[in-house]
Amino acid sequence: MVFCEAPPLILFLHGDLAITTRSIPSVLAVPIYLLVCLVLCIRRRTLGWVDPLIVAGLVAGQLALLKTGVVTDGAAGLPGYALLAPFMIFLAGYAVWRLTGKKPLSNWPWPRFGLVATLTLLLSDIGIALITPAASGKVWQLGGACMKDALLIGPPFVMIVFYWLLDCRSSMVFCSQKCVRLGRCRFGMDGKSGDCHCQGDKDLEEASRAS
Repeated sequence: MVFCEAPPLILFLHGDLAITTRSIPSVLAVPIYLLVCLVLCIRRRTLGWVDPLIVAGLVAGQLALLKTGVVTDGAAGLPGYALLAPFMIFLAGYAVWRLTGKKPLSNWPWPRFGLVATLTLLLSDIGIALITPAASGKVWQLGGACMKDALLIGPPFVMIVFYWLLDCRSSMVFCSQKCVRLGRCRFGMDGKSGDCHCQGDKDLEEASRAS
């Protein structure tokens, strides 16, 4: 895009934190991510009082551990993988949990996970910019990587991975052999536990007994 290739122009500045023309994709996308996830969470009644505590804990942990470094073209910033690290670790751990036959987190559909992930990424990115002084004559750009920024591609990426392979409402999810036989999912585990309990438990049990 043209504004990604052109020198950035400051649209809004607060201290050393700036929203520039390179921030436009992230600034437009993040509110949409948050709104969609929030509306779906409210409709499904999956919001929990623990969610703000999880976000606060993750943000505090990242602010304590994250360090800015050289990214592209000699600019300083946060590498996208650093912001995404907690969620990638969680997804890997949850995949192992499911593969060993453990039950899914039925109260954590992808919108709830996406809401927590998006808020954490946004607040961590803003927080590290606010507490880290910029070099003389420089500013921190929110979403400064334009179309490649972690705020733009990170939330949908982790939500898709979570839903596609880990959310028990997805047909691609890892679950028990019983669910596989009934067409609930594709990848089976031990057949003894880890059933997709959030997808019609009663119908599942009746169909299993009938077969």
